Amino acid sequence: MFDACRVDRQQRSAVPSRWTVSAGPVHRLELDGPGHTPAPDPARSSAMRSCPGTLRSARVGGALHVELELNAWSGSRSELGLRFVGRRHPPARQLAVAGAVVDALASELELRGLLALHPSHRTGAELRQEATASAWL
Repeated sequence: MFDACRVDRQQRSAVPSRWTVSAGPVHRLELDGPGHTPAPDPARSSAMRSCPGTLRSARVGGALHVELELNAWSGSRSELGLRFVGRRHPPARQLAVAGAVVDALASELELRGLLALHPSHRTGAELRQEATASAWL
């Protein structure tokens, strides 16, 4: 699900290696690369996937360097999180932005997972398109 989401978002980007996650009109996370980690480095993290990126918000101003991490909890559960890179402690407003962006990505990954498990389920957009097409028959 992670790879499918990343590839879809890369196709919408002007920079081939960059992909963006938005949470509303003013908060976004810009990520670089596929997020492959060759082997867990215990000194750094135990992430299955890790992507460097930048957290931006028009309301808060400025940008913070972050790393998106995907960790396995079990065979069927995983954890998605942002780790702030650098020495300074992020302000509370940036923490709220980080939470909103991670929640948006987690929701998309969960929806993709459910659709993969139940391929017969169709989205509202598909149903509307079918209804429109059948109205002309």
